[in-house]
Amino acid sequence: MIITYRNSDSVNNARFNYELQLLEIALSKTITEYGDYTLQPSPTMNTTRSLNSVERNTYTNFFMLATYKSIYDKTMDYVPIPLQRGIVGYRVFITTKEGQAKLDKLQTKEELKHLKVVQGAGWQDVAILRNNGFKTTTIDNYFSLFQFLSHNRSDIFPRGVSEYEFELSYHSENISNLVLDNKYALYYEFPRFFYTNKNNTRAKQRIYDGLKKAWEDGSFVQLWERYHLDTIKKARLSNREILELENSEVSHISNDIAKYLYKVH
Repeated sequence: MIITYRNSDSVNNARFNYELQLLEIALSKTITEYGDYTLQPSPTMNTTRSLNSVERNTYTNFFMLATYKSIYDKTMDYVPIPLQRGIVGYRVFITTKEGQAKLDKLQTKEELKHLKVVQGAGWQDVAILRNNGFKTTTIDNYFSLFQFLSHNRSDIFPRGVSEYEFELSYHSENISNLVLDNKYALYYEFPRFFYTNKNNTRAKQRIYDGLKKAWEDGSFVQLWERYHLDTIKKARLSNREILELENSEVSHISNDIAKYLYKVH
């Protein structure tokens, strides 16, 4: 069985290593039932092209990581196990010293909605934030988001708890005034899955069977902890004031995924 995975155009390619290793684990645990496999990269591509490739079934058994969106159900299918256990739904704030001063003056977490937020154009977070009352500006270019924030044209840039550490480190080489707020966080359900074309039923079932085995034998959680637990601890989520937001998209998802989700206690 040939399985094709997305070869990202992102500078932060390392953030896909975890999902690629999960894919390899799922395939290796199902050799007895499904036979050998070949795992191959797609051409380098952005998210839009990747989604188009899934819809058109351009590459053999092509799988890509994507956040759940109900409109995808019309043309694509997903393996119903949230790969990152939903942790990207925990959002901490990259800000500046000036933005931090505004955060420090807030009396309640509801007052976060008074701040100016920046997000990437086309990101699903934009609709969630706006639907929950946040004033949100969008920027097309990923790198420009950090420049926009550094010039205090927005107050906060919410980032997933698994994303902020690398981004602060990487962008500190060129931007010196970015900091991580240590008091607040947002949370909304934001599961990410392996998506593939609807015709790839056998490959999808194989990945599902393999991931389920990995969950049951502990290797899934072990890999997840190796990649994500340290950055979660550094974010000190349990000590933050967390404002929970509603994501209407997730009403379309089965409650069966709840057992996989990580929750801050």
